[in-house]
Amino acid sequence: MSDVTSGQSQAAPTSSGVFTNLQLAEWIQEDPSLPRNQHVPYPDIAPTTISQMEVNGSAPDYSSLQPQIMQLPDGRRVNPGPVIGDQFTTKDSASS
Repeated sequence: MSDVTSGQSQAAPTSSGVFTNLQLAEWIQEDPSLPRNQHVPYPDIAPTTISQMEVNGSAPDYSSLQPQIMQLPDGRRVNPGPVIGDQFTTKDSASS
């Protein structure tokens, strides 16, 4: 995984047979809050571009992906955009 803004990267190799057939990539976003249930505004997280995606060395086949929408505490939704080549960009929209 690489952060192209800061130039930092981290590898997470899997060598155990338990992890040889991975089927899922996940983005986990925690809700920031202060002590004693004091809430802060949710950070702006869209648009975010996920790029250089590879499955077995090639850009993924869109029909094999199962994108999901992230619902934010204030009702906004972060939707994955279309996969173009090896990347997609999220967009923030109001819930309906």
